[in-house]
Amino acid sequence: MFNFTKHLKEFTSILSYICISFLLTFFTSYLFAPQIIKILSSPLSNYIKTEEYDFIFTNIFEVFSTYITIAFYSAIFLNIPLSLYLIYLFVKPGLFKYEKDFLILIFKTFIKFIFFSTFFTYYLVLPSILSFLLNIDLVINSSFIVLKMETKLYDYVVFFYNLIFLYCFIIFQIPSLLIIFVYIKQPHLISFYKKRRFFILISFIIGCIFSSPDLISLFIVSMPLIFFFECVIFVFILKDNYKHL
Repeated sequence: MFNFTKHLKEFTSILSYICISFLLTFFTSYLFAPQIIKILSSPLSNYIKTEEYDFIFTNIFEVFSTYITIAFYSAIFLNIPLSLYLIYLFVKPGLFKYEKDFLILIFKTFIKFIFFSTFFTYYLVLPSILSFLLNIDLVINSSFIVLKMETKLYDYVVFFYNLIFLYCFIIFQIPSLLIIFVYIKQPHLISFYKKRRFFILISFIIGCIFSSPDLISLFIVSMPLIFFFECVIFVFILKDNYKHL
């Protein structure tokens, strides 16, 4: 009973740290929301041909709700790694050494892919999608109609964060799952090697689903997955061969 009460208090303190960190990140992101919007809109500004271009809003509360959305998404994004690390510290005393090493490996891999996928999405995926959707021409003139894009601030912010979360926590965490499967040898490493053609096919299918319908975007999404798969297989093959020496 004493141990249960002690663990409960420790778990409660960890939850309080997570909540405090979330609130601090939330309010900080809210205060710096204009600067964050400037950073988020930088990829879009490369495709704006007019000198004077601003975001628009159609509701009196839209700017406020956009700031709240930015703060909420930013707080979640920045606190997921911290929350996972605090949970690891909570369960660490009850783990064996090989289990601790395995969780540390997964955590480091997870963090590295988050950083990589964030920059990859911001500098490659998002510009390619904007290039296709906007066709590098925001004003279309014809004999009977004139179309001009005026982007709503809230819609663009939601689109950006949904894209970031999709690539950071779903698509680019597939290599983390591969590392887990290979590390626990379920299925065996040889099975991964023999079925690599199916993974390549699945990578292109994922690229078709989560990219704009052009060949460049398809390769931008698919090729990193194939590259990481080959790297994981290569590293673990070397590790197995090194053990047998």
